[in-house]
Amino acid sequence: MVRKQGDSDLESRHAVYLVKMGDGPAALKAMEAVAGRPNLTAQVLFRATVVFELAGARERALDSLRRALAAGYAVADVASEPELTTLRADTRYHRLLDSAATLSPPAK
Repeated sequence: MVRKQGDSDLESRHAVYLVKMGDGPAALKAMEAVAGRPNLTAQVLFRATVVFELAGARERALDSLRRALAAGYAVADVASEPELTTLRADTRYHRLLDSAATLSPPAK
């Protein structure tokens, strides 16, 4: 596979693929390489949320979710993501979404 080194978007998509194929350790390793970079987009941060949650790294998932929401990821899109069903049982998830919804401008 040819990859552009340092392409956070592509690398985060690859991590999602790995975790959905059942390779949690490889997905975590791939996402760890991306997650610490500065200036990540809201989409990449949200993909990190999905990868960390599906790979069993709940604290990292919540941190990535906080960062994704702060970067402008839509609360409605988070709430409708089927991969986060188990995360919704965590009260911290709801606090993050409530906090983000309060800070977001009203929809037009």
